[in-house]
Amino acid sequence: MPIWMTSSKTEQPLFKNYIKSMFVIENKTGCRFLTVDAYLETVPFYEKNGFRFLTAEDDDPHTRVMYFDLLDLVA
Repeated sequence: MPIWMTSSKTEQPLFKNYIKSMFVIENKTGCRFLTVDAYLETVPFYEKNGFRFLTAEDDDPHTRVMYFDLLDLVA
């Protein structure tokens, strides 16, 4: 797993802290949703970090379209 995804001291995901600092604390972008075309082998990582499937009917056999609502971080 890449270093930015975990802390070497605690092995806790840093993904949400990074996203929160970039888009919630000092949001100058006007973003609300993050979307990814997740490779099938990375889907568990995104699910663990709060991403949801955009649709249940993806046609691509290699990726799934997923999204994360940034309002979930401030609630």
